[in-house]
Amino acid sequence: MRAVIEGAASCLSPREKPARSRFCKKYLRVSEKDAEEGYKDMVTGLDRKPYANPAGVTNVVRLMKRTNPKVESVKPESLIDDRILKKLDQSGFIDEVMAKYGVK
Repeated sequence: MRAVIEGAASCLSPREKPARSRFCKKYLRVSEKDAEEGYKDMVTGLDRKPYANPAGVTNVVRLMKRTNPKVESVKPESLIDDRILKKLDQSGFIDEVMAKYGVK
């Protein structure tokens, strides 16, 4: 979990933007403009604190019901266990890592 948070902070870091752009252009073979748009989308779409979204889990359960009727008995909230993330958040780890990378 710590590595996921640190990776997200690195991706969101304004200091790392040039490296992210070079990576996208090289490995995804996209233009400078497309790399910039992708970076903007990532900055606006990536959660600073990656808590599970109950609505998203509900949607996954809804879609899975189509192929597996047994999923109907699953309560989406029972699939979310954010204890580790809460502990990291309460300890200040997430805010500390985001600040280290200059992420607002």
